[in-house]
Amino acid sequence: MTDNVRFVYVTQPNGRKTTVAYQYDDANSRIKLATAQCSKRDQFVKKIGRNVAFGRLVAKGGLSVSFKEIGGEKYGQIAQYVTANLPKLIEAETTKYKNPVL
Repeated sequence: MTDNVRFVYVTQPNGRKTTVAYQYDDANSRIKLATAQCSKRDQFVKKIGRNVAFGRLVAKGGLSVSFKEIGGEKYGQIAQYVTANLPKLIEAETTKYKNPVL
């Protein structure tokens, strides 16, 4: 499972740094992703962000986004999509974790 997990690092306009872990779900033409935001009070460390985002992806399954919505499946396309939609993704992820579908 860890072999095909990749990461994107984004600095938000408010200065918060976010790590996004994603994994391809080729069978369904989607990616699954999870985020980890660094507190403004903490020093950003990629290794910690990767561990937190990866843990959420594994434990909670992450959000599922179609290649079509992203505009493709290449790293650059995914990074651009994540950067442009990060607030929406964080909100959706938070809502999913607070109100899981049973």
